[in-house]
Amino acid sequence: SGARVVLVDHYYFAFAADQVLYVSLGLWVYVKFVSPGGASWSRTLLPRAKIGKLVSFGLFPWVSGFLMRAVMKLDYWFVEEFAGLESLGLYSVASNIGETLFLIPNTVGLVVLSFVADPATREDSTHRTASATRLFFFAMIVGSLVLALVSSQLFAFAFGEEFRASGPLLNRLLWGIVPFSLANIIIGYLLGTKRLKPVVVSASIGLAILLTLDFALVPRMGASGAAVGRAVAFNAMALYLVVHFKHASGMPYRRFLLPSLADIQLIKGLIHKLLGRQRT
Repeated sequence: SGARVVLVDHYYFAFAADQVLYVSLGLWVYVKFVSPGGASWSRTLLPRAKIGKLVSFGLFPWVSGFLMRAVMKLDYWFVEEFAGLESLGLYSVASNIGETLFLIPNTVGLVVLSFVADPATREDSTHRTASATRLFFFAMIVGSLVLALVSSQLFAFAFGEEFRASGPLLNRLLWGIVPFSLANIIIGYLLGTKRLKPVVVSASIGLAILLTLDFALVPRMGASGAAVGRAVAFNAMALYLVVHFKHASGMPYRRFLLPSLADIQLIKGLIHKLLGRQRT
């Protein structure tokens, strides 16, 4: 029970820190870029007329972040309740490893947010966002295919033979992680262009789907059912955001989903450089 308390405390602390960052980022972007006064305005006392807009600009990302974190954590309760602590241990390891794959797309999304919000770079931001989404989408597909082939062996090597069963769970989660990594970049664009409502709605859709599928699948399938539920929720969220980005950007889907020849050449060049360094 002591280990369980530490695990719960860890997730609560990480969740709280995550929400503080969401609010801080929203307020900073609003003060620096969204306000007509710009950086000079940020050094003066806030006009009362601006306070409501500032709070809402930080509140929407906070609400969406809260809901998205719930999508990534509530299924732990279902697994523990219906499948036991052993299954929860296998599932949490697979889930945490899967979530690390979001780190780079999350970072790109934050860069896109500030790039879009800055008036000096706003005009070129849509094309840059499209290039980033298709490049990372293609890279995530290729990387996930490779990871899926060795996931069981990787877990057994890193954590012990008893965690080999985490490999199939991660493979199921990858079906949702790949499209949601694309969505993380799109979220940065939508927040930067002040399209806040779609981000919250997508997170609400994902949470509703997750709860429905977890109630239906986890009692019968255990951790595998939780992985399927989260993957479906991620896909639904990603689809909703992709449609909104298409309408917001005016670009066809192939422009930001399908890699161009230049993208493939770029990835091949990076792989060759990486392999060359390893040989030397």
